[in-house]
Amino acid sequence: MAVFIIFLILMIHFKLINMALLVLSSISLSLMGAVIGVLLLRLELGVTAILGIVSLMGILVRNGIIMLDYGEELRNKYKKTILEAAMEAGKRRMRPIFLTSVAASMGVVPMILSKSALWEPMGTVIFFGTLTSMVLLVFILPVAYWLIFKRVDKRKRLKALSNGRIIKPALITIVLLLGFDNYVSAQNQYSLEQCKTLALQNNALVRNSNLEIEASKQVKDAAFTNYFPKVSATGMAFRFNEPLFKL
Repeated sequence: MAVFIIFLILMIHFKLINMALLVLSSISLSLMGAVIGVLLLRLELGVTAILGIVSLMGILVRNGIIMLDYGEELRNKYKKTILEAAMEAGKRRMRPIFLTSVAASMGVVPMILSKSALWEPMGTVIFFGTLTSMVLLVFILPVAYWLIFKRVDKRKRLKALSNGRIIKPALITIVLLLGFDNYVSAQNQYSLEQCKTLALQNNALVRNSNLEIEASKQVKDAAFTNYFPKVSATGMAFRFNEPLFKL
């Protein structure tokens, strides 16, 4: 019943059955330490020892959530690959897992030292199981996370290809290149005489030369007026400096 309730909590949190099963399977890492502690201290696996195993399962699941939740955040929010997310989660969550595990294991030391037949097995299971699972979890869980979800990344890439997320930009590029090629070929359909005419009309030197020709015409017209007689007039008479044109 305890395992089933933990599984439901994991499903509600991750909303992925493979993620919930991965964290739930990490509970097996604590059983090794629990068995070693019971054998070393020559204790019996009684009711309180089983209660200790249930408590140990909760501690280990919490540590798994701390690590994998950060890995999922790196994958979904920061778009990192599964390998990068697994390595980063293993490095960044190592210290929080170490601190919480040591705090939980040290908290049950008085139960072990009491030598009580009721509470010593429970404290021993939690103490040895927490320390052992702390080391195994940091090394094994990121690797298992990578091995399971690397196939998910491959399926996402294939799905992106099928949905056209990668094909559509390529098709757009091809269409643009073809359109540009047609545009260039359409520009090359001018005749030679049309090209000469357009070149002359748009040539800056030709435009400047045309402006110089217009300016020369204006100078010529101004110089031509010098051939006419110059007339000055006052209130008494008109005076011509030259009576005839200079032919």
